[in-house]
Amino acid sequence: QHVAAEKMLINKSESLYRAEDWVRAGMTFEQLARVAKVKKKKNEFNESAIQSYVNALKKIDSLSALDVLRSRRAIREVGTGWIQSHMRHPAAASTAYNIAQSWYEDRHLPQAIQAFTFFVKSFPRDERVRDAIFMIINAYSQLDDFKGLVASAKSLEKTSGLSAEDRTAIRDASRRAQLKDLQLAAGNFGSKQYAENLMSMASKYKDSSMGATALYEAFTSLRSKRDPELYDVGEALLEKYSDSTYSKEVVSSMAQTALMTADFERAARYLARFAERYPKEKESIEWKKSAAQIYEWLGDYKRSKNIAM
Repeated sequence: QHVAAEKMLINKSESLYRAEDWVRAGMTFEQLARVAKVKKKKNEFNESAIQSYVNALKKIDSLSALDVLRSRRAIREVGTGWIQSHMRHPAAASTAYNIAQSWYEDRHLPQAIQAFTFFVKSFPRDERVRDAIFMIINAYSQLDDFKGLVASAKSLEKTSGLSAEDRTAIRDASRRAQLKDLQLAAGNFGSKQYAENLMSMASKYKDSSMGATALYEAFTSLRSKRDPELYDVGEALLEKYSDSTYSKEVVSSMAQTALMTADFERAARYLARFAERYPKEKESIEWKKSAAQIYEWLGDYKRSKNIAM
């Protein structure tokens, strides 16, 4: 009798699946998994249930609110148990991603962060890794947890197997989060107090990426007002964080600001500095010539000759 009942349920589930009645098919496969005596069969039914619910959510507009809720919850409940013993299964990565996505879509953001992090660390070569990274970023941003984002980014960046492009995406996200956190704490952009607060933060977080970001934001604020103090802040950044991603822009900005304010000696110095440090940049050749010409115009022929060589 049990065998006959199971066979009827199998026929029902397969009919529902073929008819693309995904939610009902998923529920029936779940029922089969609960009564299955053989472990292999149980796993197969759970896998079919997961796939049915995934298919259902691909056409979410046609589902009732209850079916959406049921499908997302089932993906989590069935998928989490299934994936623990099937990490090498071809469907493991998709299942892990769908679990994380279901948490995100139901606005359970801390759980989504945890699940997407698990996905990235477990399947670093999957084509959806970049999407998962951005989901993590968005979740932290919605929670206004920028410190958490920075800490998470540091951990994710160390994941073995990630592509160079994905590591860059993580670093960029971390920098944006740091900047946002600093901006919120510093006050009104462009004010003297804003720059001073950032300088204090730079001292607090010295020798860290947070310190470099604070100095760069202070520099940007001062530059917006053409405040001469920008040069001191820029020099401090170049001295302490010469290898940071900000250094090229800072040298370039100081050169151009000096030109706009007719501070020609300073302009020549930074034009020459940029050309020397970044010889492969397209503007370097022209800027090197400009620096030599300015020094010649200022009567400093020795410097002009040295730069032109």
